Amino acid sequence: MEDDDDDLKLDAWQSPPPPPGLADAVLSRMHIPVSTAVEVRPPWRHRRWLARTAIAFLVVSMPAAAYFGAGYEADARAELGQEQMRSSHLKGELIAVQQRAKDAEAEGERIRTQLVGLEQRLADQVGGGPGDTVHKPPPAPAGPPARPAPAPRPKKTTCDADKLKQGADEEIQSGQDAAALLDYEAAMACGPDHQLEKLAYMAACKSKNADKARAYFKRIEPAMQPSLSQICVREGIELPVASAPSGPPPCDAEHLRKQGDQAAASGQDAEALRLYERSQKCKADPGLDRLVFLYACKSKNVDKAKHYWGLLARNGVSNSLRQACVRVGIDVP
Repeated sequence: MEDDDDDLKLDAWQSPPPPPGLADAVLSRMHIPVSTAVEVRPPWRHRRWLARTAIAFLVVSMPAAAYFGAGYEADARAELGQEQMRSSHLKGELIAVQQRAKDAEAEGERIRTQLVGLEQRLADQVGGGPGDTVHKPPPAPAGPPARPAPAPRPKKTTCDADKLKQGADEEIQSGQDAAALLDYEAAMACGPDHQLEKLAYMAACKSKNADKARAYFKRIEPAMQPSLSQICVREGIELPVASAPSGPPPCDAEHLRKQGDQAAASGQDAEALRLYERSQKCKADPGLDRLVFLYACKSKNVDKAKHYWGLLARNGVSNSLRQACVRVGIDVP
């Protein structure tokens, strides 16, 4: 087949007529809804979207930031409050220590002043001594030489025992036992007084002055020493054994035995033995022999236990009584 394209005459070609209604169809297509068409957004709409996104992020993140920020702030406030409490507590302790130091200093100054006054008063009442405080007058200002002073007159000593005793009684009431002791001794220097010696003894016990307590205790009547000795015993001061009163002591065998029973009931075995022996010497009682032996064993007095067991054995006492000494480790024959 031969190619006849060169022989085609295009000028003779006619385009077909457009289909009817084409123009109406194009116009109708121009009114398609926006959701179905391709939307081309202008640049300003992109910026609006970014702004809205940023605002939404801020709106969402601000409550979270506020929540966590409030938690951190509460913790910080709590820790700050604890630090302030500790600081105020330490400050209070410091103030208390400073106040105690001031009180101690004031108390020391008061005691020093009181001691100086007591020494001066004692020197005035008794006439002075080597330990008295001497107050020197201030030096005279420079000037013309003063005339020689007249010879001093002898000091007239006054001694008011009643006034000193009254002051000592007041000091005892206020708990100033050492000062009261000094005043009682100053009053005794005015003249001998057995009542003042007893008061000085009690003040020495209360002020725990053992040497003076023992010295004044020896001056007390022997009949009163047992009752007054308890004052020093309560303060932990040991006293010498009371001297026996002159003359034969009263002898009441029944009373001594009751005292021995009381001592035995309170567990004072050695005291019970002593009282039973005194009752036995006052009035012989065979019924006391067993008690004397029994409490000689309980008080672990080996010599007396053996002595009284020998007396009981000669009277044919049962050997079971011997076990009282065996139980405490005393072997009686």
